[in-house]
Amino acid sequence: MRRATSEWLPPINEYKAHWTEYGPDRQVAGKTLAEFEGLAEAVLVALKECEDLRHQAELAAARRDADGQALYAAMRAYNGYVRAMEGPGLEHVRTAPRLAKHRRSAGNAPPASTPPTTVG
Repeated sequence: MRRATSEWLPPINEYKAHWTEYGPDRQVAGKTLAEFEGLAEAVLVALKECEDLRHQAELAAARRDADGQALYAAMRAYNGYVRAMEGPGLEHVRTAPRLAKHRRSAGNAPPASTPPTTVG
């Protein structure tokens, strides 16, 4: 049943036109034309909601990816700053969290859903 709104509109319109010609006051298969139109409208509304939610999810995923990149850069910058300010052998440098290498997704594959981890 996963069809786009554009795939539902032609048959809905064809059935409505045929039913109107056949007899708008007739009951067919236990339904009136008005009931059929109500069902069709409910399906179209639900399809629109799904399309809107899918779009919102895509926007949220893009924000997540952008924010994740910024966060990873901030963690790397933190380590670089501590190393530059403290010197290579001091306690804060040795105990600073280490980041695993950041993985980017290849091609159109979805990005990794797990955040970068610390090592050690």
